[in-house]
Amino acid sequence: MDYNAIEMRIKEEVKKFLQKYDGKVICFIKFGDKAIPGIISSITEVESLVWNRKLKTLLATYLKKIDKNEKVCIIAKGCDSRAILELMKENQVERDNIFIIGVCCEGMLNENNELFDACKRCKTKMPIIYDVLICEREEVESEEESSKELDQDLHVIEEMPPKEKLRYWMEMLGRCIACMACVEVCPMCYCKECVINNKDVGWFKKTSRKDMFFFHIIRAYHLAGRCIDCGVCEEVCPESIKLTLLYRKVNKDIKTLFGYEPGISKEKNPLLSYDIERDKEIEK
Repeated sequence: MDYNAIEMRIKEEVKKFLQKYDGKVICFIKFGDKAIPGIISSITEVESLVWNRKLKTLLATYLKKIDKNEKVCIIAKGCDSRAILELMKENQVERDNIFIIGVCCEGMLNENNELFDACKRCKTKMPIIYDVLICEREEVESEEESSKELDQDLHVIEEMPPKEKLRYWMEMLGRCIACMACVEVCPMCYCKECVINNKDVGWFKKTSRKDMFFFHIIRAYHLAGRCIDCGVCEEVCPESIKLTLLYRKVNKDIKTLFGYEPGISKEKNPLLSYDIERDKEIEK
């Protein structure tokens, strides 16, 4: 892909948006020799916009910082579009107030110029929803690895005896230092107050390995059928906790039970809806 050409096209679309609306644009902007997420609101700021293969952060995360009644433009990779779709289903963004510039993605690269693991698993090189699409389909098509190969780490955990699984997760999740980085970068974590910061929760202590284990189990249930597997939580974790492994397992069970994939299925998350007839079928 010609990322310079893509960047120019994005800038053109952003200018059109700002000429038409008194709104904000969520994008990546220059910061020294790097690019960081930012919000611009004037045409004079458009030249600071950046697009390349080092932009792993999800811009969709920053939608929770903007009033859903404001007019906003966002640059969306496939993972961003999956998050936006779920946020729409949960009434966190108004579709009429969000202008989506969809950009096809070959996968983002880490500091060693290697694909992130989540990018290797990605099923949406093309955005799910958009108002303007910037890409050529053939540019992003590649030979897919089998899901078994991509989920080999998950299969290893699934094959463990119950007691060994418990020991694995107690050790893994017990390393958490409660820095909240995973919560901050997650587009689906938009609660005004997280249970981890709720002073009324008397049983919870951030210094307790057991309590941190329970916090992550609570969060995994909270993200059931909602995690779009962007992998950013795992990338920012200072303790290298395999968070996506846990969320992928929960989502795998949701898919098995309900045939639902977050950010891909058009219907609402089955855990956020009540359907008597569907639930009767599942019970059988």
